[in-house]
Amino acid sequence: MGQRLTAAGTSTLPMSRLDIADHLGLELEAGARVLIRLRSAHVLDFNCHAKSSSSTGCGW
Repeated sequence: MGQRLTAAGTSTLPMSRLDIADHLGLELEAGARVLIRLRSAHVLDFNCHAKSSSSTGCGW
């Protein structure tokens, strides 16, 4: 994984919220709650580039 990180220490995960939840075996809402908790704990962050109707740009 170290080779996939950028100089800024980031990595790209080209998956939608639904894809992530499916991969983890969770319903969409439960997956979103887990990711939001991880973001709140500063474990991960989202830098979304996909089109979204939300004001944050990625719907989290």
